[in-house]
Amino acid sequence: MISDADSGSGIQSPSATTLRAAASDPASGVEGTAQIQPSVSGSELVVEVTGVQSGTRCNLVVVDRLGARSVVETWTAKYSGDASVTTQTTVPVSQVSHVELVDASADDLLLHFKFA
Repeated sequence: MISDADSGSGIQSPSATTLRAAASDPASGVEGTAQIQPSVSGSELVVEVTGVQSGTRCNLVVVDRLGARSVVETWTAKYSGDASVTTQTTVPVSQVSHVELVDASADDLLLHFKFA
């Protein structure tokens, strides 16, 4: 599920099965939070971002502990620049290294959510 787009860079706080991270980029004003938890098919990822420039094509990328990258969601930032995204990945929580919000058009990293 997606609503208008934006995101940040990373601070984490894990619980038993849920990992959380926050991120921000002071230069661009993009910030956000990410939460990942186990699901039947791997992991459920919830990302909320603000400050993404309207019209930016965003990719949400999960990177596992071996460095394999997979795009799990794509959207275009709306006028407000905010987004709330809930999606699934087959990568188990224990194998997720980090999540990236990337400007798909320029292949620029907007935010980096690091999990322990």
